[in-house]
Amino acid sequence: MFFGSPKLFDRGLAWFHTNFFSHYQGESLLGDATPAYSDRDRHPGTPERVLRTNQNTKIIYIVRNPLRKVESSWQMYSNLSFDNSSTNEHRLYCIRAREGFQSYVSDPHLLAHFMSVCSYQYQLDAWNKHFPRRHILVMFLEDLATDRAKELSRLCNFLDLNVEPLLDAQLRAENTLQDRRKPHWFTSYIGKYGIHRLLPAPMRKQLSKSRLFSAPQVSLLKPTWPGEVLSEFTSRVQPNVKNFLRTNGKSEVFYTF
Repeated sequence: MFFGSPKLFDRGLAWFHTNFFSHYQGESLLGDATPAYSDRDRHPGTPERVLRTNQNTKIIYIVRNPLRKVESSWQMYSNLSFDNSSTNEHRLYCIRAREGFQSYVSDPHLLAHFMSVCSYQYQLDAWNKHFPRRHILVMFLEDLATDRAKELSRLCNFLDLNVEPLLDAQLRAENTLQDRRKPHWFTSYIGKYGIHRLLPAPMRKQLSKSRLFSAPQVSLLKPTWPGEVLSEFTSRVQPNVKNFLRTNGKSEVFYTF
């Protein structure tokens, strides 16, 4: 969030490097990534701060189907704790997410945010104003999933890197919804009275992932869009996304609503 926060940015590059790049060992590139950098309404001035730091910065903008983006956000906040929330906004996201998907997307404040961050051309225009097109690479998550080698080659060509080490690497996403499980109601009862401690640790770990004690979240966190909300979201976002798709060599129906 260094470039998205005026407060952090004012601490200077030395502070940024010391706190976030102490592991640096002479690599040719350093990177910083957060979805907040593609949220121009909440974090205005981000491209300008990047430009002031390094005019040769290369920007990688990765997008996915807008509907799936919102649904993934709900699934993420359903798993986050809001007991020690740093902001009231974070707490609101967590509370609405736990109330269910319909409550999450029907909140006017949250829906307005989703419509903004999913208007991809609108978000990218903030960067286009400050950086030449050759400094910006747009990537689609769907393309990465279907042809990883081709997309990694594009990425490495953009960054002037050798793609071979990436093609050979075993890359695996961590903490995905497919990996998460939700304990059954009686599991917390067992934990409360320490009954589980009677079993060896490896057995406890294995049982915690079994159907007896938990269920896969992917089977539980299934979003259903309210008709009126979907209609409002589509009418606001779809025209902007169609323009974005055309500009980046995709069919207007690459993303369906």
